[in-house]
Amino acid sequence: MPTVYLTKEAKEAAKRGEMSRALGDALALKKHRERKSVDELAKEAGVARSSMDKLLRGENVRVEVLSMWKILEMAGMSVKRNKGDTVC
Repeated sequence: MPTVYLTKEAKEAAKRGEMSRALGDALALKKHRERKSVDELAKEAGVARSSMDKLLRGENVRVEVLSMWKILEMAGMSVKRNKGDTVC
């Protein structure tokens, strides 16, 4: 198989896609473990049912920042800051 070199943008997109799928998997695991419906997860996160459906499928969704923090908390995930990153 030939070697394929990705551009910086393509690598970034692939990384984001992988992260979205991981978030969806973590939410699906929570849904299964706690025997919750999509409606219950959506209400807990403060997002629409359709948005929660997309999140469970690993798709990108625009949500409010506070909802995103809640979703990450529900999934048992967090945001890690690298050394040297600046906060404005």
